[in-house]
Amino acid sequence: MKTRYRILLAVCCLGTGCQQERSATDTEQTTQTAASTKPGSAITTECYAFASPQDSVRLKLVRSGNTITGELLYRFSGKDQNTGTITGSVQGDTILANYTFESEGQQSVREVVFLRKGNKLAEGYGPVQEKDQVMAFIDRSKLSFDNDMLLTPVPCIP
Repeated sequence: MKTRYRILLAVCCLGTGCQQERSATDTEQTTQTAASTKPGSAITTECYAFASPQDSVRLKLVRSGNTITGELLYRFSGKDQNTGTITGSVQGDTILANYTFESEGQQSVREVVFLRKGNKLAEGYGPVQEKDQVMAFIDRSKLSFDNDMLLTPVPCIP
């Protein structure tokens, strides 16, 4: 009986010892991962949307430092839906990006600008011209930011 008790005690101790060893290894890996991440380079994801009975816009931003990537979807009444990706940068309270999308079976690229207003985003509008196969704003300093279609924060959908 004493032998069984000793064996059971030894097995429990070994099991606990292995568990402690595994925890130490997990902690070490987590510390290494945290140490390899440079300060200020955290990746954040934010999602925004606008919806009315006729129109909707959905924007997902992935930010690393001043670099932005993400997804953008427009559904406007009477127009074809278009969806695509954005890549660009953040400058102060302004997001400058190129929007690559497909509409009517054709791929296009156009410049988009969003201005942060509190926790919301307003898209900039203005005259555009084609430059290097991108529809770009003629003069960003003269953009109009529509307050009627503010994008508000929403939970991100995977």
